[in-house]
Amino acid sequence: MYDIIIIGAGPAGLTAALYARRAEKSVLLIEKETFGGQITHSPRVENYPGFISMSGSELGEKLFGQVLEQGAEIELDTVTGISGEAGHITVTCESCSAFEGKSVIIATGSRHRDLGVDGEEKFVGEGISYCAVCDGAFYKGRTVAVIGGGMIGLIMLQLAKLKGAAKLILLEPVEEKRQLGKKLGADLTIDPLTEDIHQVLHSAGIRRINTVIECVGKPATIRQAIAIAGKKSTVMMFGLTRPDEEVPVKPFELFKKEIVLKASFINPYTQGRALALIAGGRVDVSSMVSNVASLEQLPEILADDSLRRTGKVIISPKL
Repeated sequence: MYDIIIIGAGPAGLTAALYARRAEKSVLLIEKETFGGQITHSPRVENYPGFISMSGSELGEKLFGQVLEQGAEIELDTVTGISGEAGHITVTCESCSAFEGKSVIIATGSRHRDLGVDGEEKFVGEGISYCAVCDGAFYKGRTVAVIGGGMIGLIMLQLAKLKGAAKLILLEPVEEKRQLGKKLGADLTIDPLTEDIHQVLHSAGIRRINTVIECVGKPATIRQAIAIAGKKSTVMMFGLTRPDEEVPVKPFELFKKEIVLKASFINPYTQGRALALIAGGRVDVSSMVSNVASLEQLPEILADDSLRRTGKVIISPKL
């Protein structure tokens, strides 16, 4: 019987195993896929204390090697069940193996939200990466286009500005949202439904867009993001698509432009940083709220599209 069985060998599980072994506890670490977790998909890590720069796979190997050096036992399998009682727990696996422990730590983490486009899985860690806040430093000194002037798009516009973007462009069909985009830092706004995007960019002296941030989540806008992206640019996907949505992408277009695709997922560990940016006045969300209404007014608001064109409506049951 082990003192501790740890399910999941990402940074959290490996750290737990390290501390447990240093406390002279017997440890079994069970992982079903990759030792190191999601960090192994990152081609470059520059925000881990103690290291200037390294790949995610290198970091995962260092964490894993340190745990092995401390004497933790490893099992590559998928956990299918946990049973028993406090002090005597049985963990069963897909291979029909069963392990007994005095306690269990579940450190299974979360999974990225994939786009579902052809070739995506092949290039994870080789051009396709994940995380919005982590990649903000790549905006510095670049021309950034944001597609979609909803709340996500306007927040990304401000984050890009905070990270030092040289020029900000907002593509949004609603005039009120384009005006709000200018207030929040956009240097140029374009109506993609009535204006020739390339012509407007050319007239403004913009020859190349380094980063395109897609915040709508529709196949047409994702294709638009790839179309306006410049040579060796980055296309970042933050718009929420339907689970069954498919996006037609021409791989040759990506190869020809040497485009890097990035996607995002809901990361609960960045909520504190986000709230700090808002509380500190560095990100303005109050300008995006057009009205605060009571619950009784909800049917009227849902029926009136013009109310939603100017921003978000907050429904407060206290009114």
